[in-house]
Amino acid sequence: MDDEKSELLYALFTKLLQELNEIKEKESIKNDDIDSIIKSYEKKLKIIMNRSAKKPSFSLKYGQSYIIDEEKPVECYNIFKQAISRGSSGLCITRTHPESISFYGSAKNVKFIWLSKANVEGKKEYTSLQPSDLNIIVNNITDFIKSNLRGVILLEGLEMLYTNSGFQNLIKAITTIKDLVAENKGVFLISVNLKSFKEEEKNILIREFNPITVP
Repeated sequence: MDDEKSELLYALFTKLLQELNEIKEKESIKNDDIDSIIKSYEKKLKIIMNRSAKKPSFSLKYGQSYIIDEEKPVECYNIFKQAISRGSSGLCITRTHPESISFYGSAKNVKFIWLSKANVEGKKEYTSLQPSDLNIIVNNITDFIKSNLRGVILLEGLEMLYTNSGFQNLIKAITTIKDLVAENKGVFLISVNLKSFKEEEKNILIREFNPITVP
């Protein structure tokens, strides 16, 4: 067994113990709760054990944050899908409508948040957040990071957040996320067209995040 599989199995086992301890603290324990956890972890274990030995297009490291420089959000979804195929849970925050993303519906370990002014309350498959609500967006990401060991976050739509909140507020928010990811051994992916930023702002982004340039 390779080192990466061993690390993933350790992370999976740790998370399982955490959830079992949380259930144990409840006043009443239902068999359905335990069955649900068992089925969930059986699926995750199967994903890990069946992981292809094929090397990924990009070598992502846990605890690291990346900027994917692309004119249109295409490669970011390929990289994100590749990362969650390791068995990690994923959070996909996207300006693209979730139902138009290729792996929407098939990736059961991914939570989708649509950056939109549209109200989609009542839809179970995904939720929406206002692009102007930067603090709420950061809080959602923070909660995910703290609840999912080695979780993978994709943020697509940085330009819209930039327009709504300004660069200073934006860089403060995403560097805070970057630090939390480093502490909790997750992966943070940001899809952005760097041409949308001023030269000084672009240099700050490149300095703070590992750049991935798409041909």
